[in-house]
Formats: sequence, structure tokens, C-alpha cells
Amino acid sequence: MCLVLELLGPDLRSWQLCFGNPGLAQCSVKQILTQILQGLEHLHTQCKIIHTDIKPENILLCMEEQSHKEPTGESSSPSVLNGKEAKSTEKGQINSDSLKDFTVKIADLGSSCWVYKHFCEEIQTRQYRSLEVLLGSEYGPSADIWSVACMVSEKHT
Repeated sequence: MCLVLELLGPDLRSWQLCFGNPGLAQCSVKQILTQILQGLEHLHTQCKIIHTDIKPENILLCMEEQSHKEPTGESSSPSVLNGKEAKSTEKGQINSDSLKDFTVKIADLGSSCWVYKHFCEEIQTRQYRSLEVLLGSEYGPSADIWSVACMVSEKHT
């Protein structure tokens, strides 16, 4: 038995560490936030799952070059960065060109639980831990939203 999964890009933390840990542009943060919230909405409402460990290491970027599409009939493979974008990122500058078109994927559901059945009371990475978990109260999908808000604030600053 084996699992075959799509090839994904770097996680948000690695992406920032590669470039000296600058804050991301506001438009990129908005795009990341929108996609994370869409993913969590699906997990929470459709799958009835609480991720319980939203953090930059569990958010993966899938970047594809869109400006140079190949004619139909030829095989195309997504590249991480084209030449212009690679030069701008070599200098340590993250700009809207280098993060122009990407998809965000939520990864690592290893510590997730059902909305209606929890497996552990101490969840989340300490820096992103929600108030209800800190107080030992019942938690729900809102715990993931708290973690996202902490993460987005950190990524923007």
C-alpha cells in the first residue's frame, strides 16, 4: 500500500524564513486568509472536523506560473517561480509578483478531531492557542478561527 499525493510547495513559515522573515504584502495575506477560511469552512461544516493545529507550518503554498502558458497539446508542468520572480526572491524581496498566483492547502490533520467528539483537551500550538483551550473550557471550530487570526496577524507584521 502507498499513498500518492499531489506535489505541494513550501509551508508559510519556510517561505518567510527563506527571505529573512519579512511580513507579507497585504494583498497576499488577504489571499492566504480567504483560502484558509474557505478550507476551514469546508472542514467544519461539510466534514465536521476541527483541525486543532492551524499554524504556518501546516499551511502549504502551491505556486504556479501563469504568465507563460504553453500551447494546447504540449505537456505543461507547474513551476515554482519563473526567471523574473526567482531574481526578485534571490534578493530577499517578497513582492506581489513572486506571490502572484498561488493556492493555499491546509495540511497535517494528524491531531484533528470531530466537531462532536474530542480526543484531547490540550490542542493547538502554544502561540496560536485559543482562549477557551487556555481556560480548559469546551472548544469547537472557533478554536481554528482563533489560530488563523493569530497567524494572519503575525504574517502581516
